[in-house]
Amino acid sequence: RFSPQDEPDWRADMLGDADIVVGKLVDQGLIDPKRMCAFGIAEGGFTAVSAGYRSAHQYRCVGGLRAYTDLPQTLSRYLRSSRDLHRDPTVLGLQRRYGFTSTDKDSVEAVSPEAHAAEFSAATLLVYFKKGGELRRKDAKRMARELERNGKDVDLVELGGDDRYLDRLDGREKLLRTLADFVHKHYPPSATYFPHGTQLFRVGRRVDGEMSLLLLRLHLI
Repeated sequence: RFSPQDEPDWRADMLGDADIVVGKLVDQGLIDPKRMCAFGIAEGGFTAVSAGYRSAHQYRCVGGLRAYTDLPQTLSRYLRSSRDLHRDPTVLGLQRRYGFTSTDKDSVEAVSPEAHAAEFSAATLLVYFKKGGELRRKDAKRMARELERNGKDVDLVELGGDDRYLDRLDGREKLLRTLADFVHKHYPPSATYFPHGTQLFRVGRRVDGEMSLLLLRLHLI
């Protein structure tokens, strides 16, 4: 999708774009609509977690690593230090990325996953690194508590250390194993979808695009 950069929500509707693609793949018989899971990192994590209430009819489970889920709290951190909300590049960047049209509470909560916890129907995985940023860690814990309070299915996973950008092999391996456990929980291995059982998720000495693609294919096929 290409849109003018001054359009507030041009990046915030990534989920809408993903839903269109998923719908096309379902129509073509390439994926099973009953066996889909969405997962993202950082901004992509916000989008994937938002699918838990915005597009739960399409995804059986959703999840995010380092995802902002309490946008009013996130925004307040920057509002306190901003002198001009209408020109502050950080505030404008948050608006553009997350799709709220103004900084008033109602507008921000309208797109904040935590404010919609009661509407979730997809199982949710929230992942954070122990030393990967206090704000993201607190967001994950608050979101998990709110989902639990509403009787929703949620897994909260803390990964040791700080590899927030997944630069190291051990960080990527930990994340892939966490995703594997989550997928297996909601998609038990079967001869049709997982012909080799959990060995399909085995993480070797190299974790690269090929391994990530394998995990993605297991989500969809």
